[in-house]
Amino acid sequence: QPKHERFFTVEEVDPKQKDNKFLDALLLNYELAEKWTPLRDYLKQINGELFLGKAYFAARFPILGDVRLPVSYFLLQRFRETTYAGKEIPQK
Repeated sequence: QPKHERFFTVEEVDPKQKDNKFLDALLLNYELAEKWTPLRDYLKQINGELFLGKAYFAARFPILGDVRLPVSYFLLQRFRETTYAGKEIPQK
């Protein structure tokens, strides 16, 4: 059984929202699920089993306002299919 690591929402990138850097990617938003986690990941499928991601730190500064700072790139490869449904997102 897979182990829980983090909670996040997955959605299509909305060009009208602040997090709209890559319109052809999926947006993984950790802050909506874990209020204390200011991370955003853009995820794009390279082939059937391989995904490329780019992580951003979402920060709010008094003078600059909302800023997205690039953190890293990462690769995800599907290990296996699962029927694991997880649990509800905890309320923070």
